Amino acid sequence: MTAAVVTRLVAEPTSVPRQRREALRPVPMASFQASLPLGMNEPRPPERDRFLLDLQSFSRVFAKVLVDVLNGDRGVQQLLRWTSEPIYADLLRRTAALRRAGREDQRIHRLRSHVASVHVCSPRPGVGEVSVHVRHGQRSRALCFRVQREGDRWQCVILEFG
Repeated sequence: MTAAVVTRLVAEPTSVPRQRREALRPVPMASFQASLPLGMNEPRPPERDRFLLDLQSFSRVFAKVLVDVLNGDRGVQQLLRWTSEPIYADLLRRTAALRRAGREDQRIHRLRSHVASVHVCSPRPGVGEVSVHVRHGQRSRALCFRVQREGDRWQCVILEFG
C-alpha cells in the first residue's frame, strides 16, 4: 500500500518576519490512514470458534428460559420455536401436571430454581450437548439437552431431567 502525501496549505501573511514565514511554508504530511488500528484487518475467528460461541450463548439462554418455564414463571409457548415436537409435547405435559399440583398458585411464596452453570460440548458441527446445573435452595438438579442446527436456528431434540 503506498502512502499518499497530503500537503497542508497555510496562508503566508506579509506582516510576519521572514524567519517566521519560512516556518509557515507548506509542509508535506505523511498519511497515517493505513496504520490506524481500526480492527478491520483483524483476523476473523475460525468457523469452529464462532460456532461454539453461538452454541454457548444459545445454551445459556435456552437453559434459563427452560428453568423459568418449569418454575411456572413463563409460558411453555416461548419454547415452541426452539424445541422439536416430542420435546414440546413433553414440556406441555409437565407444565400441566405442575399446574394441577397447585404450584402455579404458590409461585410467589415458593423458592425458585435458578441456573448455576452451563457446560457445552460439540461432538460434531451443527450439534451441541449441554449439561445444566440447576440450584433449588440447598438442592441441586441436572438438566441435559441436545441441540441441533435447523436452518438458521438451534432446536432442542433431546431433553433429560436428573
